[in-house]
Order: sequence, then structure tokens, then C-alpha cells
Amino acid sequence: MPNSDWDYIYMSNACIITIGNEIIGGIRLDTNSQWISKKIAEYGIVTDRIISIGDNNTVISETVKSTIDIYDYIFITGGLGPTHDDVTLSSFKEVFNLEEKIDLNYLDKLNRAFLDRGIKMPDINKNQAIILEGCDILDNPYGTARGIYYSYSESFFFIMPGVPSEMYKMMDKIVVPLYLGDKIDCNYKTIRTSGIPESKLAESMGEIMSKYGNCFSFSFLPSYKGVDFVLKTSNIEVDIDKTSIEFYNAMQPYSFGYNNDSFSEFIISQLSKKNISIALAESCTGGYLGKILTDITGASKFFYGSIVAYSNAIKINKLNISQKKLNKHGAVSSQVAEDMACNIQNLFESDLGLSITGISGPEGSGSNKTIGLVYISISFKGISTTRKFNFNLDRDMNRKMTCYAALNMIRKIIND
Repeated sequence: MPNSDWDYIYMSNACIITIGNEIIGGIRLDTNSQWISKKIAEYGIVTDRIISIGDNNTVISETVKSTIDIYDYIFITGGLGPTHDDVTLSSFKEVFNLEEKIDLNYLDKLNRAFLDRGIKMPDINKNQAIILEGCDILDNPYGTARGIYYSYSESFFFIMPGVPSEMYKMMDKIVVPLYLGDKIDCNYKTIRTSGIPESKLAESMGEIMSKYGNCFSFSFLPSYKGVDFVLKTSNIEVDIDKTSIEFYNAMQPYSFGYNNDSFSEFIISQLSKKNISIALAESCTGGYLGKILTDITGASKFFYGSIVAYSNAIKINKLNISQKKLNKHGAVSSQVAEDMACNIQNLFESDLGLSITGISGPEGSGSNKTIGLVYISISFKGISTTRKFNFNLDRDMNRKMTCYAALNMIRKIIND
């Protein structure tokens, strides 16, 4: 295997191959390649190519052959199960003309695992006890499909399960510590922002990027959660931490953390620091904002609870919204949103009350109110603040964008 010298590792490249008819058929999203690419970058391995292919013996074989001596590391996921379409191992065996045998100890372990559940092991599961000559077995902490490591010429192959949770554990517990060596200083840093569009952030950073353009390259990575700004340099003597602080300060008040810092964790920390309690009244988001907040450890100290007022009956009977106001303005209106925020604050006796009402889609538009229309209102210190949004996306993204817009409103209001 490659040694751990920094210069050598920095030049290592990789190809990631994800296998599965469900991936190329659009049934499932390939999240494995993104995760692997990010993980191996910490060890100086740069992903040059990502390939998704189906469960086809010929295609798998030809794809594997095309990577030999082109890539230092080849990570393959999928096709290790017991069913007819799990042909990754047999394809790999054919490419390198490897002998196979049955691992009797593992076969016995499989048998006992099935018997412990009161089930007779199907004969087809015997395939999972096959081992190939010259290959290291990669144990599976979460499942029965073991992986393999194989070194050939200048390339290093890792074959792992396609199930993300199983692959993550195999990488973290076995592949990384045994085969990838120590982390290196990759000399890049990500500044996380929320509440500002990519174009506006890029425009505001124009002058400072020109200042450091000779030493750094810059990337803007937008998502519904915000925009990540990445600084990179090939000069390991450059003080990237000092430079990133300058960028971070220039991005205020939108910057909130670095690398994997979470915006929802940042909001919880702000509520904690200022000792502000919060209660929610959610309609179109169906409790999603409450989930985001309660995913964070320590949220119980400041998150009092919520009412998911999806129907008008709940708005009337639980949130005390008047029927007259609903008839006059409609459930999706600034007037109803404001009353929802004030009333949830009073009901839960919280410092801050926040409400969301809108049309997520794909149905519900009409009367000049389109899909994606949302009103978010906050009641805090005797003042109500209501904002109108129109995201005009699909149902899932409308709800996600709404929640992060609400988090940004919380940040702005409690920091003003």
C-alpha cells in the first residue's frame, strides 16, 4: 500500500463505483459516493471519477478493468447480497481470475444467526460465505454481507455493501484505520452561512477574494440550508485558519460556523446563551421545524413544545384563531400567522412564539394563493414580526426551505 508520506498521499487519486439497478433506475439516490469522497479527502485521496452502473456482470467486469493502474484507490459499493442480482463478487473474481472457497466458520456463524431468529437459513445465503484468494475480508459490523480488500499492480480495491449504514461502519471501523493511514492537513476550510443567496455572498466577497487570490481558490456550495464557502490552498505554509477568520468576520451576520457545524445547533446555542424559550405552531411543515430543533441535544431546556395545527379546526379549537378571521383572510395569511404566533406564545408561556402557515403543494393553490406561499410569524418581547415567502418548489423542498427561513428569522430577531 502507499506509504503515509504527505506528498505521496496528496497525489493519490480514487474512483468510486456504485452498483445497483435501483440507482441507475432512479429508484434510490446514490449517497455512498458523496460520503466516501468526503471521507477519503481527509486522508489526501482525491476522487477523480464516480461511476454508477447496474447489476450486470459484463458491465461490472469492464468497469473494474478500466480502473486498473488508472486510479490508486477504487471503492466499490453494492451487489454483495445473496439474491440473483448480487453479482459484484463473481464479476470481480472473473476480472482477476481468482479462486474461491467457502469460509466454513462464517457459514456456521450465518446458520446460527438465522437459527437464533427461528429461521432456517436459505441456501442462497451461502453465497455470503464465499471468500476469494488473495483478498482480505472486511467484516460487516451491521450486516451479513462482508466486504473485501484486494491489491493488484498499482491499484487498491475495496468492495463494500451498498447499504449506507453498513458501508459507513465498514469504512470507519476497518478500511480507514487499517488501510488509509493517518489524516493529513488538507489545507482547506469551509465557512458555513445561512440567510444570504449565493450571488449576494459572492458579490460581497469580491474584494477580499481578490486580496487572497494568489494563495487560495474559492468555491460557493449552495443548498436549501445555506451557502458553504470553501477556501483551498496548495501551499501548506499558508495560515488558512487566520485567513478563514477574516472571511468569516466579513460574512457576518450570515456566517455561523465552520466545516460540519449545524445551523440548527447554532440556533439552539443562541437561544441557550440568551436564555430564550420557544414554542411553535406549525401548519404546512407538519412538525418538521420541531423535529429539527429537538434533534439537537439540550433543546429541551429551551424548546417548550408545539402544536401542529394542520386543520382549521385545530387552529380554532387549540390556537384560538377566530373563525371570522379565517373566513376573511384564509388560513394562509399574515393575519392568521400573527395570531398563531402570539397565541402559541401565550399558551406555552414561552419567551418566543413562532408560527408557520402555507401551501406546500402539490395541491391547495387557488384564490390568488400559489403553491409555495408561506407566512412565518414570530412574537417576541411584545412585538410581532411576519414575513411572506414564495418558494415555488416541490412539496419536500417547500417545507425544508420554510424551516430554514424560520431559523434565520429566529437568529435575526433574537440578535437585533
